[in-house]
Amino acid sequence: MNFALNDDQSQLQKVARAYLESKSPPAVVRDLEDGALGYSPEMWAEMAEMGWAGLALPGGGGDVTDLAVIFGELGRAVCPTPIFSTVVLAGMTLAEAGQLPAGVAEGITLIGTAVADVPPDALVAEISDSGAKVSGTVPFAYDIQGAGAILVVAGPSVVLVDPSQGGVRWTRLEAMSNDRLFELHLEGAHGELVGKSGRLIGPALARATALRTCELVGVMERAVEMAAEHARARVQFGQPLGAFQAVQHRLADMLIDLEGARLVAYRAAWALTLDPLAEHEVAVAKAWVSDACQRVAFGAQQIHGGIGVDLDYDLQLYFRRAKALELELGSAPQHRAKLASNIGLC
Repeated sequence: MNFALNDDQSQLQKVARAYLESKSPPAVVRDLEDGALGYSPEMWAEMAEMGWAGLALPGGGGDVTDLAVIFGELGRAVCPTPIFSTVVLAGMTLAEAGQLPAGVAEGITLIGTAVADVPPDALVAEISDSGAKVSGTVPFAYDIQGAGAILVVAGPSVVLVDPSQGGVRWTRLEAMSNDRLFELHLEGAHGELVGKSGRLIGPALARATALRTCELVGVMERAVEMAAEHARARVQFGQPLGAFQAVQHRLADMLIDLEGARLVAYRAAWALTLDPLAEHEVAVAKAWVSDACQRVAFGAQQIHGGIGVDLDYDLQLYFRRAKALELELGSAPQHRAKLASNIGLC
């Protein structure tokens, strides 16, 4: 199977890379991490204007494979945006249910989510003719601050909560990377029933997992480049570091990991265009890429030596991002256990 990008996707990748290299260099990423909001509304508006927010939504002309290109470039730039929560977890799910709010595709409406990694009994919803009332606490929710709505899973129901109606509190969490994570508290928060979680959440999490693996591939790609650049430039014992065979072997192993990860990640994204769950492909991708990204991240740090772990050096941005995404939406052992169960090994 050939997973090379088509002409439109190659152009999308070229434009996205040029934009992010210009607007989101590491210095800007550091400033955004330290800022109160955690991302740049101006950059998000520009991304939406370029069509990224609406790309895989109705009328956008794209699908999960096109979003995979965007997520790969966001990983290369470790650029924080609301796209994961607003578009992937919320927007595409609401579009499937026929309840997509106005302004999402234009980047105007932001939607927080308590959908991924939510304990099954964390939230309880009382459904009536007038809507839903949701109560409970979710330990990890995305992009709650500034959201015009919050998509939550409450037992068998998916509810779109209106935070302007009250009953919504949150606490910002200190994340390992630049995700905007919150502990979300709902006390009789008013919302509208979207549909059954059994039908909507499986595909939503499959898309989210596949696209996060594509983001990890972008992280890996830039880490390999930085390691190779350092090996060429750093002189040790009178010759470039890259002249030593052990360093060459390590870089070769990292490149093999990167290309293998790219293959399984894009295969998972492609599989989702045929099957909304693609359980096998998504589990293989997340398990393989999670492990491979750690090998690449550690390898890049070891090639750099002491400076690789210095917080004033850019490589740590990629190491932290790799570790955060490795654990999100199921670790490698969890996905391997799922694969083993599916083929009757346990």
